[in-house]
Amino acid sequence: MPTLQQPIPNVDVLPALAPEELAPYLLEVAKSQLQNGIFHPNNLTLTTVGSGMAAYQQSAYATRASDVELAVAEGWNRLRVQGFIVPASGIHGSNGFCTISRRGRAITIEEDFKHFAAAAAFPKAMLHPSIADKVWLDLARGELADAVIASFSRRRRSSATCRRLRTCGDWR
Repeated sequence: MPTLQQPIPNVDVLPALAPEELAPYLLEVAKSQLQNGIFHPNNLTLTTVGSGMAAYQQSAYATRASDVELAVAEGWNRLRVQGFIVPASGIHGSNGFCTISRRGRAITIEEDFKHFAAAAAFPKAMLHPSIADKVWLDLARGELADAVIASFSRRRRSSATCRRLRTCGDWR
């Protein structure tokens, strides 16, 4: 099974990556390690040494294990917060196993991941409250055309309401 050491073999590179840079690698390795639709996050940095009854697992990044563990934990947290992975159901989830969410399955390449991260990073507070919920959600989904159309159609309705109020004398 592929581990995180295959895409990132250099022990000095992994701790230097920001969580948003490491997350796509974690997601791809997790997808490759699914067994019955679940995986355990701790298994991605381990390699098997030996064979048979004498086999044991150790960290592939033994020389900087604490730095790597922190970076990987931050990467997993990023994937959880963004909704790319979720706890598995039942007893498996209670024991730390996870599954790839629908959003995580939809992300297929690193460019998709970068696009989602950039769109979701747009501050919702910068949008007018009357359009914020609908437009921000469209932006986070990557549906930029829908976001623009929704914002302009809402703006057009607001302008029409203002014109009606002015002609009726209710404008203050």
